[in-house]
Amino acid sequence: MTPIVEAQEIDFLDALEAKIHQASERLRALRGENRALAQKVADLEAQIAERSEEAAVIDMAPVTGEADEWRRERDAIRERVESLAGRLEELLDEREE
Repeated sequence: MTPIVEAQEIDFLDALEAKIHQASERLRALRGENRALAQKVADLEAQIAERSEEAAVIDMAPVTGEADEWRRERDAIRERVESLAGRLEELLDEREE
């Protein structure tokens, strides 16, 4: 091989090594972010469970417009958290593959 070809191959390998390093760092950061989000989802699910117990007490009270609004808000939040939890589970399944 000529020195020019060898230099080009080394440049290519240097660039490839840098890209692999960047990808590895990004993957590490995303995994950390994923763990933090999974913890946040768990915390939110615990809050929902706690508030569901409180809501059961509200359900026993006479229904008012405000209580209906709270129920709708609670249901909307529950759906969003369940959606987030589902997405996190998909990410975990993808990581295991």
